[in-house]
Amino acid sequence: MGKQEKVNAMMHKIAEALPDESSPELTAIMLINIVLLYEQEHNWPEIMLAINSGLTDHLCAGIEEKEDAAVRAANEFMSGILGKRHLH
Repeated sequence: MGKQEKVNAMMHKIAEALPDESSPELTAIMLINIVLLYEQEHNWPEIMLAINSGLTDHLCAGIEEKEDAAVRAANEFMSGILGKRHLH
């Protein structure tokens, strides 16, 4: 089993064990317990940076998708206006 397959299997196990819904407080408690369970507290700065980086990438991708959709909608709107202008 390759590294990515191991990660996917672990993520699947974690997802099965997690509650269906979570609050920010519960999510923080779960992360704290995972860090402590794997005795990774000394690696917290590195873990925190990786989490921040991953979440930033995810959020930026969502913003880019929304911006792309907005630009397409604006272009279609302007094309419609220009098209109607030329009809008269």
